Amino acid sequence: MAAITFQHSRGSGFGAFCRRLHARLGVPKAITATAHKRACLVYDMLKHGTEYFEQGKQYHERRYQQRVLSTLSRRAQQLGYRFVKEPNPSVAPA
Repeated sequence: MAAITFQHSRGSGFGAFCRRLHARLGVPKAITATAHKRACLVYDMLKHGTEYFEQGKQYHERRYQQRVLSTLSRRAQQLGYRFVKEPNPSVAPA
């Protein structure tokens, strides 16, 4: 039930994660994956006695963008191309 609310959560990393999966896999799988991710986090917190610290949506979006760029770069290199990132003047830097 808690994972369903993450779809509408605009400020959390879980919300961004759930919305990305929702766009790619659909609602049921996105909710299941988000619930699993949260359950693993709670288990680790209980097992190790640590506290949860929400790093924010911007942190998770930045990590996701870096992961996508590194994947694109690696795939371009496998195909014999060179991936060059050029600044886009119409997009403001974050």
